[in-house]
Amino acid sequence: MKNKIHRLKDLNDVVNLITTENAEFLIADLIDSFNVALSLKEKIKKETGEYPVDFLSHIDIVFDGKKGCNKITLNGKEVELIKE
Repeated sequence: MKNKIHRLKDLNDVVNLITTENAEFLIADLIDSFNVALSLKEKIKKETGEYPVDFLSHIDIVFDGKKGCNKITLNGKEVELIKE
Protein backbone atom coordinates (compact mmCIF):
# COMPACT_ATOMS: atom_id res chain seq x y z
CA MET A 1 0.00 0.00 0.00
CA LYS A 2 1.36 3.40 -0.98
CA ASN A 3 1.74 6.03 1.75
CA LYS A 4 -0.64 9.00 1.57
CA ILE A 5 0.88 12.33 0.59
CA HIS A 6 -0.12 15.30 2.74
CA ARG A 7 0.32 18.58 0.85
CA LEU A 8 0.99 21.52 3.15
CA LYS A 9 0.44 24.94 1.59
CA ASP A 10 0.03 27.03 4.72
CA LEU A 11 0.23 26.90 8.48
CA ASN A 12 -3.40 25.85 8.78
CA ASP A 13 -2.59 22.65 6.81
CA VAL A 14 0.15 21.85 9.34
CA VAL A 15 -2.17 22.45 12.30
CA ASN A 16 -4.87 20.26 10.73
CA LEU A 17 -2.41 17.41 10.19
CA ILE A 18 -0.48 17.38 13.45
CA THR A 19 -1.50 14.99 16.23
CA THR A 20 0.25 13.68 19.32
CA GLU A 21 0.86 10.43 17.42
CA ASN A 22 2.60 12.02 14.40
CA ALA A 23 4.07 15.21 15.90
CA GLU A 24 7.63 13.91 16.22
CA PHE A 25 7.75 12.76 12.58
CA LEU A 26 5.93 15.81 11.20
CA ILE A 27 8.17 18.26 13.03
CA ALA A 28 11.32 16.42 11.91
CA ASP A 29 10.10 16.34 8.30
CA LEU A 30 9.25 20.06 8.37
CA ILE A 31 12.62 21.01 9.84
CA ASP A 32 14.41 18.93 7.22
CA SER A 33 12.28 20.49 4.47
CA PHE A 34 13.11 23.98 5.73
CA ASN A 35 16.81 23.12 5.78
CA VAL A 36 16.58 21.94 2.15
CA ALA A 37 14.80 25.20 1.24
CA LEU A 38 17.50 27.22 3.00
CA SER A 39 20.26 25.38 1.11
CA LEU A 40 18.47 26.05 -2.18
CA LYS A 41 18.04 29.75 -1.34
CA GLU A 42 21.74 30.07 -0.54
CA LYS A 43 22.70 28.30 -3.78
CA ILE A 44 20.42 30.56 -5.83
CA LYS A 45 21.79 33.66 -4.06
CA LYS A 46 25.36 32.63 -4.93
CA GLU A 47 24.35 32.19 -8.59
CA THR A 48 22.17 35.30 -8.95
CA GLY A 49 23.29 37.64 -6.17
CA GLU A 50 19.78 37.80 -4.70
CA TYR A 51 17.65 35.59 -2.50
CA PRO A 52 14.71 34.09 -4.39
CA VAL A 53 11.18 34.80 -3.21
CA ASP A 54 8.02 32.78 -3.63
CA PHE A 55 9.96 29.75 -4.86
CA LEU A 56 8.35 27.22 -2.49
CA SER A 57 4.60 26.80 -2.95
CA HIS A 58 4.06 23.71 -0.79
CA ILE A 59 5.66 20.87 1.13
CA ASP A 60 4.50 17.29 0.65
CA ILE A 61 4.77 15.16 3.79
CA VAL A 62 4.60 11.37 3.70
CA PHE A 63 4.60 9.46 6.96
CA ASP A 64 6.92 6.61 6.01
CA GLY A 65 8.23 5.76 9.47
CA LYS A 66 11.43 7.74 8.92
CA LYS A 67 12.26 11.25 10.04
CA GLY A 68 13.35 13.80 7.51
CA CYS A 69 12.78 14.82 3.92
CA ASN A 70 13.39 12.11 1.32
CA LYS A 71 12.27 13.77 -1.90
CA ILE A 72 11.69 17.22 -3.33
CA THR A 73 10.21 18.38 -6.60
CA LEU A 74 11.97 21.18 -8.43
CA ASN A 75 10.49 22.56 -11.63
CA GLY A 76 8.40 19.42 -12.02
CA LYS A 77 11.37 17.06 -11.57
CA GLU A 78 11.56 14.80 -8.51
CA VAL A 79 14.89 14.77 -6.70
CA GLU A 80 15.56 11.94 -4.24
CA LEU A 81 17.35 12.89 -1.02
CA ILE A 82 19.21 10.41 1.16
CA LYS A 83 17.56 9.72 4.53
CA GLU A 84 19.70 8.45 7.35
